Amino acid sequence: MEDNRPNQDLTNQDIEFIKEKVKERPLNRRKLFKKTLLTASMAAIFGLIACVTFLVLEPVFSNLLYPEEEPQQVELKEENELSGECVLGNATQLQQVLLNISINAIHAIGTEGGKLTIRGSVVPRRELEALFPEEKISEEWPNYVCLSVTDTGCGMDKETMQHIFEPFFTTKKTGEGTGLGLALADQIIRTHRGRIRAESTIGRGTTFYVYLPVLEQQQEREQLQWGVDSKLRILAADDNNKVLDLLDKDLSALGLSVSTCSRRGELRQLLEQQPFDVLAIDESLMSSSGVDLCMAIRGRYPGMTRIVMTNSPTREIVDARSHGVIDGYIVKPVSASTLLAQIRSSRKE
Repeated sequence: MEDNRPNQDLTNQDIEFIKEKVKERPLNRRKLFKKTLLTASMAAIFGLIACVTFLVLEPVFSNLLYPEEEPQQVELKEENELSGECVLGNATQLQQVLLNISINAIHAIGTEGGKLTIRGSVVPRRELEALFPEEKISEEWPNYVCLSVTDTGCGMDKETMQHIFEPFFTTKKTGEGTGLGLALADQIIRTHRGRIRAESTIGRGTTFYVYLPVLEQQQEREQLQWGVDSKLRILAADDNNKVLDLLDKDLSALGLSVSTCSRRGELRQLLEQQPFDVLAIDESLMSSSGVDLCMAIRGRYPGMTRIVMTNSPTREIVDARSHGVIDGYIVKPVSASTLLAQIRSSRKE
């Protein structure tokens, strides 16, 4: 049977398409926005999946932590009080909401520097009832995950705050923004049966709060691991320690055995000392080819899955994959979720 459902993910390409259309036909902006909200709503309804909260938070940090993308004037901080809570939602859409809010926060901080903090916690339903007294909060969920993004930027006045979730309202200069971001974010979160709000003080900064209902029955650990055997021993090699710390923390949180290293000599030593089931290696570890290393150790460790982490897939990497030199590759920014998905795919083939 043909699947006529809309695309499940509102992607960056979708947003760029919307922006271009807004520029081309400004008189039809309201009609276009209405159609966009319908697309987002339907995508969320048909794309509902049970996702671990870290699968929403962690890719956002992965996008912000890479040196080529990290704004040097902004200090990134995480305060995570979550312990494996699950929410029902489309992971890609939720990641996009948080990433857009974070990018706005970085713009608000500007060139003078500041701090961006992402927090995760659980709050009772009664807190939402107090914060949204004029709205009916469903009694189906007793608790909500609260994801907040705080910046120490310029802040917003009360007049601006009253309009931030309105379609096409923007504080940016002409041509720099469409005003779609927060309006779409509000629609996406509400479709997930959640709420979004903001607090701001001129000269001190802004905090956005995203609330999502917590599933009462959490998934089994095997499901949280994206179908990956919990006994797998993973070795991650990258000269970016932030990436290694992120992978170590989130993979360990799922009960997986993880070892990390940032130098080729250390990598060779670890391979000699203990067996591993998976090697995830940066394509240019210490300015050397990850593909070459995989080729060199292929005969010695035939049962080990070899995955290359790359900024973009080169002809060498694609050929190495087709000839079995490596078992797969993932494009940066790397996250635990993308790595687990590739491991699962590679080991099934």
